[in-house]
Amino acid sequence: MTTHPQIPAPLGPVVASAAAVLNPDELAAKAQAKAVKKERKHARLRSFAAWCWGCQSMGGSF
Repeated sequence: MTTHPQIPAPLGPVVASAAAVLNPDELAAKAQAKAVKKERKHARLRSFAAWCWGCQSMGGSF
């Protein structure tokens, strides 16, 4: 009895990268949204740090 060689299964699905799918306008919009999100985060952290420093300067009265 002869056996047929088995074809190995693919390691994973072949998917195009997200950068290849998006056009330049979409990439620019995504980069702009990321920059806005990052700026909001930094502003929030600056505000929190200022609040902490204020409490510390008042002797932790809060």
